[in-house]
Amino acid sequence: MTAVFKRELHGYYTGMTGYIAAAFLLVFIGLYSVTLNLTYGYPNFEYVLDSMNFVYMVLIPMLTMRLVAEERKQRTDLLLYALPLSSTEVVIGKYLAACAVLALPLLVSGCCPLLLGRFGEVNYATAYASLLAFFLLGCALTAVGIFVSSLTENQAVAGIGCFLVLLVDFYASRLAGFVSSASYASFLVLMAAGLVIGLIVYLMTKNTVAALAAALVLDGGMLACYLVNSALFSGLMGNILSALCVFSRMTGFIDGVFDWGAIVYFLSVAAVFLFLTVQSLEKRRWS
Repeated sequence: MTAVFKRELHGYYTGMTGYIAAAFLLVFIGLYSVTLNLTYGYPNFEYVLDSMNFVYMVLIPMLTMRLVAEERKQRTDLLLYALPLSSTEVVIGKYLAACAVLALPLLVSGCCPLLLGRFGEVNYATAYASLLAFFLLGCALTAVGIFVSSLTENQAVAGIGCFLVLLVDFYASRLAGFVSSASYASFLVLMAAGLVIGLIVYLMTKNTVAALAAALVLDGGMLACYLVNSALFSGLMGNILSALCVFSRMTGFIDGVFDWGAIVYFLSVAAVFLFLTVQSLEKRRWS
């Protein structure tokens, strides 16, 4: 795992990706700090982080799109399978390298509250707790990006796919307000989601039978529940969209509350998508 981590980290900084990612993140932190903290006089560095979490929609695809997709395209993943490493160690090594690239500019940005503190009263606990939450948010989204990258051999497809997934998640809580609370609306959307999950199973396994079975089980189960008690679906889709919005979990930290639930949520999202990435690699190992 250490060898994979060093290889990927070296790859980020022998090319331009690591430097571009750091510059991209620091430029936005600088711009929002000047606007919110200096121009408008807010001593709250957490407002900067809350205002710029959308940058992850560009940054994460840039960091993750090549991690697995390029290995598959160049067939260098076959070399990884020949090493005395498990798929889990390979995935974690790649993941930690991407997280390290993300952490470096955030460590630099940790100087901002100290600088602001020289000119006013700063709540350092809230500022640094929000910075931690911002980093963990990035780590959770990085796991999503690696999983998307494992589904294709094309970097561009992986990057665009990751961007679309993050875009939907970013607006999920807003979309929840526009979703009809009617039972049939939630039922139809969840049926469509069952088909999407079947498609993902097919991309991971290339097994039509397994994909159809997954879609039929999910959609069949939802149809049975709807026929038995349609009231269960009333407002369900809105609640699901709100629960799936990773970006909205930073709200508590911005308000000065150290939200352990959000920390667990970020770590859980990362664990789930890393597990799915391992399964995707294992399928390719044995195919």
